[in-house]
Amino acid sequence: MAALALAGLIADTVAAAQLLSDSGPVGLLVVWPIGGIGLLVVAGLQSRYVDRFARVPVLVWLSSVYAGLFALTLVLFTTSLPVSIPAGVAWLLADQMVFLLPLVVWSLAGDVFTAGEALSVYARIMRWTYAGQFVALAIAVTAPWWLVSLGIDLIWLMVLPPIACAVVAVVIPRALRDAPTSHGHGRSQSLRVSVRETTELIRSLPAFTWLLRSSFAVMLAGGLIEFASLQVLAERVGSAGSLQAIYAGASLAVIAASVVIQRFVTPRVLQTRGVAVALIALPVATVVGVVVLLVASALDSVFGSVVLAMIGLFAWRTIRGSLNEAARQSAMATLPDEGRARATFLVDLVPIALGFVLFAPVAVVAVLAGAAWLVPAVALVPAVVAVVTARRIVTTWEDTQFSYRLKRRRRL
Repeated sequence: MAALALAGLIADTVAAAQLLSDSGPVGLLVVWPIGGIGLLVVAGLQSRYVDRFARVPVLVWLSSVYAGLFALTLVLFTTSLPVSIPAGVAWLLADQMVFLLPLVVWSLAGDVFTAGEALSVYARIMRWTYAGQFVALAIAVTAPWWLVSLGIDLIWLMVLPPIACAVVAVVIPRALRDAPTSHGHGRSQSLRVSVRETTELIRSLPAFTWLLRSSFAVMLAGGLIEFASLQVLAERVGSAGSLQAIYAGASLAVIAASVVIQRFVTPRVLQTRGVAVALIALPVATVVGVVVLLVASALDSVFGSVVLAMIGLFAWRTIRGSLNEAARQSAMATLPDEGRARATFLVDLVPIALGFVLFAPVAVVAVLAGAAWLVPAVALVPAVVAVVTARRIVTTWEDTQFSYRLKRRRRL
């Protein structure tokens, strides 16, 4: 998880800085919807195989493929192509690394640990994720000074993602050699059958149905938060180095706060209040982030608007990457082994991908009209819907736990 976080965030920060500096926030209107469609396509293709074959070889194969793709992207940066092309490709790969590949790792963790163990173990796994993110962002924040002083272009940070992916491909088989990982169901399935089985599983579990609905709402609002914050940043800050430093610095603050939450808050909330209650935290934080960004978009002060924009981004990202992530994966750990990865794709990945696609019309109108406040104003609607649907998770959670469709706790 640390290696994947390193690869994803290095690619994300480099691509964001290069793209925003070259094309401004308009570039996001192209890259993000394409990235969302790419996530949907890749998740659809993988859903046929991710639970069919043994989990470890699948992760090794995927890591190797992404290592090669990152290496190819670095080559594209060194050619005479416009910067927006390799930067866009790097951002698309970063999406896969941040959103898709970790879900395979979480499914692997669901094989190894029981749902009861997950309440404490998953918070520790997340701390390793933060370690990778911290190293990546520390490099990204300081690179504009020490790389430039050496006469080296910032794009050469892209040498790190393929190395990190290669490390995953080598270490995972050795580390989990004797672990009780899934060998796959072994059945050949079409995409239609795979999707139907997954949707039927989620539909038969009321709490997970509401979790899916809440995910759609909160991820759409989150996509609008991401765009609104980057729009403010791109309009107020000029150079790629400054953009990269501010963006990465805000992300470092998110990691620092997330570490504290995962260490002192998450285990206590999960064990005393339960998974369902913990899942309300992200919708509430999303509403807070939207309101702060609404104020930031209306400010004339450069310093004040940038600070508030980063605070809004901080509110959304911190809870999402700490308490919410541990709670969601603890909930998904109760699903049966042979369908967990596909269900995780549906509940976690599809809402993210559709959020990236659906935010585009709102963002286009805001950019054309010159009304930066319009994006967070619209985001307030799905944010409130997310709070309402998250409350339904709580009311249906206990009854759902008695379903025969859920994985029974293994004897130790």
